[in-house]
Amino acid sequence: MGRWWYDRSNCGGCDRRRGLIVRKRLVYSSGGAGTPIAPEVSLMDVAQDVGESVAASWYGLITQGDLVELLADRPILPVEIDRVLLKDCAQRIGEIKTALQGIRKALRAAFWEKLDALM
Repeated sequence: MGRWWYDRSNCGGCDRRRGLIVRKRLVYSSGGAGTPIAPEVSLMDVAQDVGESVAASWYGLITQGDLVELLADRPILPVEIDRVLLKDCAQRIGEIKTALQGIRKALRAAFWEKLDALM
């Protein structure tokens, strides 16, 4: 399963979104669709796992320009990446639990920590 991520890079075969040239780029999800969590696994552990998995998948698909653009807006994540984090986590622990601010912060922190480790 994957999600589309849009960037503003110069490219061939581009779409136009909100007046910007964007390139469709598939961001793979963490692969946790419908995976039940064991009782001993905390919600924060799931958030950590999802954040790290999405970061690793995204990092495997990007150009140096994509990375520079993302880092320029740090700590803010593009909506497309944030959406993948939230949807993947919701598939594992449910939407209500994913809506908790602590879970959302843990997802984003795990994404950035994994990305830092990969660079």
